[in-house]
Amino acid sequence: MRIDTAGLLPVTLIPGDSLKIPVCFIPEEIRKIVRFGIAVNSFNLTDNIISFQGEGVAPLVESVKLDWQKERTSTDHDSIVTFVNHGNYDAFVNYLSASGDTSLLSSMAEFSLPYNLRPFIDTLRIRTKFIPAATAAYHSDYALEVTNWKQHKPITLTLDGVGTQPTITTLNVDFDTVSYRKSKESTAIVITSGGNEDLTIDTMILATGDISSFIIDPQYLGSKKMQPNMNFALPVRFAPTHLGLNTAEIFVIHDALPAFKRDTARIVLRGFAVNIDTLNYSFDMTLPTSLFACASDTIVIDLKNTGNRPLDFQSIVSSSINVTIIPVSILHFLTVSKQEQCLLISGKKEQK
Repeated sequence: MRIDTAGLLPVTLIPGDSLKIPVCFIPEEIRKIVRFGIAVNSFNLTDNIISFQGEGVAPLVESVKLDWQKERTSTDHDSIVTFVNHGNYDAFVNYLSASGDTSLLSSMAEFSLPYNLRPFIDTLRIRTKFIPAATAAYHSDYALEVTNWKQHKPITLTLDGVGTQPTITTLNVDFDTVSYRKSKESTAIVITSGGNEDLTIDTMILATGDISSFIIDPQYLGSKKMQPNMNFALPVRFAPTHLGLNTAEIFVIHDALPAFKRDTARIVLRGFAVNIDTLNYSFDMTLPTSLFACASDTIVIDLKNTGNRPLDFQSIVSSSINVTIIPVSILHFLTVSKQEQCLLISGKKEQK
């Protein structure tokens, strides 16, 4: 309060006179304000206390922020925000504008305003909605104003939210080659989680193919949750039930889809079974139909690898009775398993 007595005091008041003093009241707070003064007089009258009273009034509507934090993509979330007039004077609230991700973080502010918000009586309720479309952070602002009080600070309705969804990557397991009726064990990473939300795996099913060739403890196939950027290693024993290629598939039922929908990922188990190692060969000679004394002829020696491992033949040593064998060519050679390669060796025979 400012009291202006310039040029007014001192003054002599005769009985029945009055003195009007200008007082300027500029409240800085929303409350009742009282000030006191003393009127000094020549008679030292004790009843000289002067009081000044006034009440500061104004509307006071605070901004509101709503943060949905993390919500799964393609899920629908509704909420209501409430504005209250904390002042002691009516607030005429009006809609100004919107900015940001208003299609995904929306409000009914434009349709709920204008509104006369009375202090301690009314509440302004505005419906809002969040539908995240992708794994991203979203933000929107709705600007409001109090039209009947120019000094009122701007009002903002702020909406925030983050779209979340896990991802899944499955890895196949290749056991390479294993001897039939033997086994091979592996604990390989078969699932990697990603995204920005925990991955839920409902179950894992060893479903198709040579499922009896791959032994898995059922405890590893149950439901599980995986935080982002985690690996899951699965112990598997490969015991082939037949020769050749053995394959099987594991179905992984998971929730790495929008709106918590379920999908199936696949893990392929693969291994090749061969016979147990054998080292065998056959040795045959092919003779002409007729042999004539004292005449040379050619016989053919046929060596064949009948096992499943490579055989390295270093040399051939011959012995004979009443026959002279003159080698034409004896070669160092290697026969390879599975391919059953043959080599012909020739020589000359003389019969006396």
